[in-house]
Amino acid sequence: MPRRLYNRYARFLCQNGFLVITFDYRGMGESQVERSSTSTLRDWGEKDLAGIINYAGGKGAVSVVGHSLGGQLVGIAPNNEQVRALLLIAAGSGYWGWWPFPQKLVMASLWYIVMPALTSMLGYFPGKKLRLSEDLPAGPAKQWASWCRNRAYLLDESGKPDRQFFCRFDGPVLSYSFAGDPYAPEAAVDELLSWFSSARRDSRHIDAPLGHFGFFRNKNLQPLWRETVDWLKTVTV
Repeated sequence: MPRRLYNRYARFLCQNGFLVITFDYRGMGESQVERSSTSTLRDWGEKDLAGIINYAGGKGAVSVVGHSLGGQLVGIAPNNEQVRALLLIAAGSGYWGWWPFPQKLVMASLWYIVMPALTSMLGYFPGKKLRLSEDLPAGPAKQWASWCRNRAYLLDESGKPDRQFFCRFDGPVLSYSFAGDPYAPEAAVDELLSWFSSARRDSRHIDAPLGHFGFFRNKNLQPLWRETVDWLKTVTV
């Protein structure tokens, strides 16, 4: 999603004493390049996110709020040991098998058929037209589909294990899941959290049906936002 999705929550953090950086990954939002770009999700984690972590580290202690894929990619950022604390919002493994039946059939068809076929035909994935996400450049779309067909997801792609970077992070992690989230069911969220095996982990499931984006879009979530701010302040002092 483009960084503007997070503007309201980012301003709330600023109002509570944090210096906040939001950014678009290459090929997305205001960093958009040609749709046929060969950049990958690995570039997003190993280069884009890692670069932001380095930049922010020059201004003070770094905490990361990772929503969805943004929370996953923290685990492959090679410098994630610089992160003081990690707040995960609706971030889980993308492997289709973590979805309950019958939703898992829909997810399997997306990763095995829909995304590979449309990306090959059009040179990009038309997420906007399908009302699934923003349009995705070809490189990230192809890699995402590949990851989501693999039970290990991004931990072991083509023989390249990534557990070392997940395990390297040893700070506190707070992970939120939400009822009715079509993109991050609770089982998938718990799976991702388990990969941060060296971290001090805590998880909270919110029964309110906020879906996948409601945490950032709902204007009535100040109490929950306050809870996250209190946690960030507690673990970063």
